[in-house]
Amino acid sequence: MRAVEFARVRKSLPQGDFDRSANQQRVIRGIQRKIAANADRPGWIESGVLSVLQHLKTQGVSPKELFRIAQAIAQVDHRKVTTCVLPGSIGNINGASVVLPSVGTARRYGDDARKDATIKRC
Repeated sequence: MRAVEFARVRKSLPQGDFDRSANQQRVIRGIQRKIAANADRPGWIESGVLSVLQHLKTQGVSPKELFRIAQAIAQVDHRKVTTCVLPGSIGNINGASVVLPSVGTARRYGDDARKDATIKRC
């Protein structure tokens, strides 16, 4: 539960939603590393899938699909993963605070990744 709390904090962070996004990426990378480190232990992925089904809404994703996703995640070399927080600004639309992403940077990230699934620089 502490990881979820960590990933949700934003108001006390200097860059608000942008820092929260970076923290969410840290949590996801930690989950990936843990899956990769334990995937060879008999029953470990199955236990994780059961925990996900018990504690999260999976919107119709079957246990079989979750198992396959976990197996795929276990094959990812975490040393080859780079995360980027898309820059932007905070705005207000109809009284709601919103994140306004940098469209130019988003296009560059997309163009970089489209070639070889790699973003050259954040």
